[in-house]
Amino acid sequence: LRDRTHIANNGTENLYEGRLMLSGDATVTFNKDNAITRLRENGEKYEHSNLLITGNNNKINVNAIVKCANLRVYGGETVSADLDLVLSNSKDDVIIFTAITSDSAKSTINIENFENERIFVKTEADTFKLNSNYTIKADKADELEFVAGTYGTSKGFWLNAVAVPEPAEWAVIFGAIALGLAVYRRRK
Repeated sequence: LRDRTHIANNGTENLYEGRLMLSGDATVTFNKDNAITRLRENGEKYEHSNLLITGNNNKINVNAIVKCANLRVYGGETVSADLDLVLSNSKDDVIIFTAITSDSAKSTINIENFENERIFVKTEADTFKLNSNYTIKADKADELEFVAGTYGTSKGFWLNAVAVPEPAEWAVIFGAIALGLAVYRRRK
């Protein structure tokens, strides 16, 4: 994917970043680590490429370590866009973003074969929050959150499942609270 400068009629320059665009009913499979390379105009390589998603029924199969500068879901103010992100069965396969953004009225990412510490957002920011019009769902987790961590030497956030206590754990928690209250009342 090569960056190109476009010069408009008024003489202004716009740099069109090298990006892979899925525009509806599109499927891409990554079988090799960082299989897509983004090149500067002078031929130098970037570490990451860009992914632009627009329209519905897009799918990315991740069977490698994939590094993307930005996952941008675009649909406009009234249009929705979605992506199915299918992870392999190998825990070594990770997809890394430096940003996840959306210009769509409603953006949905559905993750199949979800496991903790497989999707990483590389950022120096202290917190990470998605746009309010973004929904990320996973087949093996009811609730998801971005948890601060590292990948190699990079600082960022892993997309992990929120730990929700089982009914038996709730019983233990409430039992401990009740016992604590009973001891407190007895001492009084």
